[in-house]
Amino acid sequence: MAAGLFSGNWGSATEPGYGLTTADVSDFGTSLVGVPVTVNHAGLNHAIGVLDATGIPVTKASFRDVLEQTATGRARSVGRVVQAGPGTDVLFSIDQSFGGLQELVRNGVFNGLSLTHVETGNRREPLELTLTSDPARAGASVALEYKPTALSALNVSMSAAPMETTSNAPAEPAAPEQTPLEAVMGRLSDADQQVVLERLGEADKTFASLKQQKTAAEQKAEAASKLLADRDADGTIVKDQIAYLRTLLEQAGAEVESDRLKDVPAYLDQNSLGHTHMALERVVQACSRALAGSRPTGAPRAAKRRAVEAPAPSSGAGPATPAVEASGNSGASVRNLLRSHFDC
Repeated sequence: MAAGLFSGNWGSATEPGYGLTTADVSDFGTSLVGVPVTVNHAGLNHAIGVLDATGIPVTKASFRDVLEQTATGRARSVGRVVQAGPGTDVLFSIDQSFGGLQELVRNGVFNGLSLTHVETGNRREPLELTLTSDPARAGASVALEYKPTALSALNVSMSAAPMETTSNAPAEPAAPEQTPLEAVMGRLSDADQQVVLERLGEADKTFASLKQQKTAAEQKAEAASKLLADRDADGTIVKDQIAYLRTLLEQAGAEVESDRLKDVPAYLDQNSLGHTHMALERVVQACSRALAGSRPTGAPRAAKRRAVEAPAPSSGAGPATPAVEASGNSGASVRNLLRSHFDC
């Protein structure tokens, strides 16, 4: 799966709120580019905890470094902001390793965006753009996906600065002392010197080739290690959503359907297309059975919104589970919740 390229906005350009002004929106047009994309503020919780423990000030740079160097599992950065502006519009990518997360975004599970910033003195810097199902700012959402999704990297070359010259010519350096090899070569005939030089050239080519092979192997090993870590984090995010679905079913009185999903994470761990299809089939069957036993009701589901932009740092990492509104018809709650979160 290729990298996913999505667009959206993180708030109102005229009333951004949460300590930001309209002037800050304009400033963020450039400083947002390159900011890491996370899921449910898990990266924020991890990074703030590490920086607090080490006494390092929280800045855009220190936050990014902590995520890149120490974050694991659901706390890992899943992408980055590619372009920002006009206003609060953003264009961001999700790494190709997070295929499961891309599907969750496409199906509306993570259809909200939340921007977190830090203020140092009179300067405000964006820290992260997080994917969430419950954004703090009204209207902050993922708008659409762009295809094709290939991103081009910019190759920046720097020209070397000219060396300073002086009007006084430097004195000629003394002749360097001969090395032992040069001394031996000086005692050989021209023909023998040519043979030795050819052998040394062949050895140099062999050494250069081995060095290139070593560098290529190290780069492949590093890329494979990152890919495995990203896929592990992607699996954790998907499993969190399965657990969230089971909780919704249990809260709505569909414990039997919730219990039928307990084997889904084990199917996903097999890392095969067949087992993935089996897991999806289990989810669809649970949704269908829960909805089949429901009765229509006119009672609307109350919208639940958080009043803060980001949760306080904590050791717990997992999606928040909103309480299901009590009503006289639990089946209707199941239908509404499943449709809004899992497109069933």
